[in-house]
Amino acid sequence: MQNRHRMMLVGSALLTSLALFPAGAAQAATAPVPAQTVVTAGQVSAPGAPAALQRSLTYWRGYRNGYRRGVRDGYRDCRRKRVGAHGHRGGRQYTRGWAAGYLRGYRRVCGR
Repeated sequence: MQNRHRMMLVGSALLTSLALFPAGAAQAATAPVPAQTVVTAGQVSAPGAPAALQRSLTYWRGYRNGYRRGVRDGYRDCRRKRVGAHGHRGGRQYTRGWAAGYLRGYRRVCGR
């Protein structure tokens, strides 16, 4: 019974996507050529890109770097059987990423 319902859902989704595909292809064929993207020093920005988007990218880049460092520190602390504060520099995004990563690394190894 579950397989029957699943097939009905998947089948209807497939039919819907097939029905919409030609319309999307026609729009893509007539769409104007997008503006040229400028790449500088590992940062991607398009002419006229909103400042909020750039701030968002900066935030997530800092969060990711903090998360990676936090996982490493949490893993090491679990191996050494200690929990402690580590000195790190960065903004609030780095700090939030580090805290999330630390818990993930510590729990992954210690299972707590």
